[in-house]
Amino acid sequence: MSSSQRPPKAALVAALIAAAATASYVASALAKSKRTAGLKKLSLLPVESSPILREAQPISTITFFTGDHRQAEKQLALKVAEILRLNPWLDSVLEEDRGGGLAAYYPVGKRKTFSVRGDVEVRRVVSSTGIKECE
Repeated sequence: MSSSQRPPKAALVAALIAAAATASYVASALAKSKRTAGLKKLSLLPVESSPILREAQPISTITFFTGDHRQAEKQLALKVAEILRLNPWLDSVLEEDRGGGLAAYYPVGKRKTFSVRGDVEVRRVVSSTGIKECE
């Protein structure tokens, strides 16, 4: 092939970039497919799928109780299961929808969503502000 018959370098670079972008898109789609396998899609309202939500930090809390955790475990597990049955979105993962918005994907059927650990040592410390904090 003579140099006049070869495609210009710019065309080759563009083809490589397009191939890399396609491979990245396919890999991303496969990864999403694995993350949402067996999950049911819950469409969100427009306000719930706002781009600002993608930047929001999650809210998480820990509640400490005193007493024997084994006695409370069954009752707490039943209560958490009931809450999740009525509010499946609490156990969901947010993924981008085909339309570019967000959708929630949650598990269907029984799934272990509650556990109690008795092996965690917690120490409470009173800070200079007088607020109790955990280490």
